[in-house]
Amino acid sequence: MKIINRLADRFSKVQPLPAGTYHVQSMLDEKPYRLHLRLRENGAGVLILNASTVLHLNPTATEYAYHFIKGNAPEEAAKEIAARYRVSKGMALEDYNDFVDRIKTLISTPDLDPVSFLDFERVTPHSAASLPRSVSTAR
Repeated sequence: MKIINRLADRFSKVQPLPAGTYHVQSMLDEKPYRLHLRLRENGAGVLILNASTVLHLNPTATEYAYHFIKGNAPEEAAKEIAARYRVSKGMALEDYNDFVDRIKTLISTPDLDPVSFLDFERVTPHSAASLPRSVSTAR
């Protein structure tokens, strides 16, 4: 029975972090910054940097952002990510540090285009259909 359970665990779907909103306000190189992360039900998320840059994140990047905002040590974040996504701890740590470096670059460099300079992919506005939209009907 143990072999069947282990195989089932190996091929089971990754459970995303619980949906919610998280934020942090801190300093980087004596400059204040704010990050807001919205986790959606499907594991994807939206990260807003200083109320000016909006990044739509896949579930893995959302988890990296979650650990960054929570202030978890890189080793702790890599351990949890490695267990959740069944990758090596070394690979998870390398990817986490790369993500954090990109976010810190966006925070510390005003008006930096994440697509041109940081190898982020551009998403057409309103193409993320799962985002709720609000409409004001007031006159």
